[in-house]
Amino acid sequence: MTQPAPTTAPVGAHVLTVSDRSARGEREDLSGPGGREALEGAGFVVTTSVVPDGADSVRDELRRVLAEGVRVVVSTGGTGVGPRDRTPEGTRE
Repeated sequence: MTQPAPTTAPVGAHVLTVSDRSARGEREDLSGPGGREALEGAGFVVTTSVVPDGADSVRDELRRVLAEGVRVVVSTGGTGVGPRDRTPEGTRE
């Protein structure tokens, strides 16, 4: 009995930019497109999003993209020293 050949479907990846100013449209997201380009160059199918700072917005967006089948997430921003810079806390759950 022969086994079917394995398929090599592209893996979904997501670049999540965390920035109050970019989320409000006050500043262009420059790091997200760079991450997207690097991941696409490595063969991933890439989506992107921008959310405001805060653990809840990060957690909710991660849940959304993972539910859509994304398996690699790269985040950028949201790691300053201000009280709203809580990206690591948003990834904890």
